[in-house]
Amino acid sequence: MDFSVSPVIAYILAWLGIVGGIGFLFSHAEDSLKPEIKQSISNWLKNLDAVGPVRNWPSQFAAVFDRTFGEDHLTWRCF
Repeated sequence: MDFSVSPVIAYILAWLGIVGGIGFLFSHAEDSLKPEIKQSISNWLKNLDAVGPVRNWPSQFAAVFDRTFGEDHLTWRCF
């Protein structure tokens, strides 16, 4: 029994896995974020200053990560 896969199929499967994983993460983040955070990210991406200073990238990432995976990082939800 030879379970080898051709390089082309392996490449396509890897590509689909990466794209699917990123799509799933963005979809999950979209569903779980508060409207205020979505608006803050939108303003940051548009480089607008609609209601005051928009937080920088590390703050935005930390807010999205904590909202998606929880603030306790050694839990099953985070993993």
